[in-house]
Amino acid sequence: MNDLERLEKYFDRVAEGFDAIYSGRKPFTSRMWDRLTRRSLHERLDFCIETLSPLSGTRVLDVGCGSGRGSVALAEYGASVVGIDVSSRMLEMARTLARERNVDERCTFQQIDVLGMDGAQRFDHAVATGFWDYVLDPLPVMGALSAQVQNRLAASFPARSAFRVPFRALWLYARRCPVRFYSEAEINGLCRDSGFEVRMLRRSGPMYLLHAQRRR
Repeated sequence: MNDLERLEKYFDRVAEGFDAIYSGRKPFTSRMWDRLTRRSLHERLDFCIETLSPLSGTRVLDVGCGSGRGSVALAEYGASVVGIDVSSRMLEMARTLARERNVDERCTFQQIDVLGMDGAQRFDHAVATGFWDYVLDPLPVMGALSAQVQNRLAASFPARSAFRVPFRALWLYARRCPVRFYSEAEINGLCRDSGFEVRMLRRSGPMYLLHAQRRR
């Protein structure tokens, strides 16, 4: 079993629990725990919307879209969104959410990896949050994104120096899920070597938030 297959299996298994962080369909104690430990999920979505606005009329690639919470939010702001993910269960949930929120005409979801895209599509912007955690060899992936995107990239990266890194790594390794963490220098290097210019890179709790511009 390769890393993509492990990711698909892992996220198919945890899809409902992951989406419940957004929906709040959890017991009270679990919701309180999420507020303490998962605030970054909401923060990075707000960051993407602020960074890429105005979104009306734009075409956005949502990489590692999961259950579609980010894709749907971007579509509600007027973007046409293609969400890609390796988990079929996550994508089922994303399609259902888009229909429930009446933005399914502006959302397309595909079970594919960035490296598997044919390069024929072009996007104004890309979003990649909660994605780089699971990319063990990020430079080819960042290069593939650079080939697809004409303007801006909004992304989050898990910080290597965050307090919870050892605990998270052990948790995911035990579940046969690959995971990777990043330094500020590594993120700058990835952008430089793949055709992106860093406009803003800042630390926020356990993650880095990146706004990058595709170099002409």
